[in-house]
Amino acid sequence: MFLCESHGDRIKHYRCQGIKFPTNMTNFANQTAIGQNGWYVWLLLIFLKTTAVFAEPWLPIFNKKNLQDWQIIKTESFVHHGQITVKNGHLCLRAGQPGTGIRYLKPIPRTNYELLIEARREEGFDFFCGLTFPVGSNYCTFVAGGWDGDITGLSNINRRSAADNETTTSISYETGRWYTFLIRVTPKQISVHMDDQQIINADIRHSEIGIRPTMQPLIPLGLSSWYTQAGVRNLRIRSIRNESVSEERRKCHD
Repeated sequence: MFLCESHGDRIKHYRCQGIKFPTNMTNFANQTAIGQNGWYVWLLLIFLKTTAVFAEPWLPIFNKKNLQDWQIIKTESFVHHGQITVKNGHLCLRAGQPGTGIRYLKPIPRTNYELLIEARREEGFDFFCGLTFPVGSNYCTFVAGGWDGDITGLSNINRRSAADNETTTSISYETGRWYTFLIRVTPKQISVHMDDQQIINADIRHSEIGIRPTMQPLIPLGLSSWYTQAGVRNLRIRSIRNESVSEERRKCHD
């Protein structure tokens, strides 16, 4: 498809995806031959520009050694929690009756940020990744593998759970396989990618965002599993500067 487009069309396409080009970079793209080497350089500049302008560096929030900065939840649905251990650089949340969960104790952003987590189901039949996070003044939970083991979505949207709202999707998860989830929160949107594929893209500007009562002990940022042993690793967070992206997208559609 791209071979039939002009350089200007390509630049407009990437601007609509949130990539902002300075004048000198635009001139470079317009003057670059369409040859293979020229495209490699141009695409590299797109990548560097995207990562340099809009995102802060990733901040690890799990040290791979112990539960420093985390608190084990021992109330309500987590009274009969499973054992939580750290082995080979990843967390193991053993199955609770019903829940096992931990809560992060340090301050984090409330909007314009991304969370990255790798998680897997090791044993059990319910959700292995229940990630509760702030959305402005409210909270939401991303659920992977809930209910019958495959329901994935956000709880709650307009008081409806991940099993019954516009973000609900069904994914067949393999026991023992690591999945990477990237959650992005802005004032207008919550999006989720799984292994580089977008699975949720929720416009929240006119939605009521909340959590199920069982997840209340996990705020502001918490991780849980339900009747399920879960593995977790590489938990990270970073701030993003989303307003520049939104403004550039608005101009594309004016």
